[in-house]
Amino acid sequence: MDLVKSYRVARISTLNKKTGNINGMLAPLWKDYDPIEKLVPKYIYYTTCSQGEDKGPYLHKKRRTLIALVEGRIIFVYKDGEKFSEIALTSDENITMLDVPSGVGYLIRNTSDDVARLVNICDHPWRENDNETESPDFNEYYGGSN
Repeated sequence: MDLVKSYRVARISTLNKKTGNINGMLAPLWKDYDPIEKLVPKYIYYTTCSQGEDKGPYLHKKRRTLIALVEGRIIFVYKDGEKFSEIALTSDENITMLDVPSGVGYLIRNTSDDVARLVNICDHPWRENDNETESPDFNEYYGGSN
């Protein structure tokens, strides 16, 4: 069983009421009746990752996070014991949301030609001096060079 679970979220076209033309989209990232194990949102934020950059690695000791890639292309890398696993995500017709339990070290690699945009829904809020986040060792993932 995978440590990080993956869910698909539909992109729904929205229409201009006067013309009937598509004027955008919406993506229902959180509904209390989703098949996702219940999470009480305490902290929701939008984040970006610049082209060709990595974000992390991070390990949240208290925080479970639902991460949704809204735009772009990333590789989500997580550490399960001594093994690294990768999940390739692309924003396309649907949005993929990852359920990352607390205690799992991960990083986000932007592999697109533009900024990657993500929304995070968490069950534990960020607080100054909380010391909830660690930087796990991903040197072996980078071939021992980082």
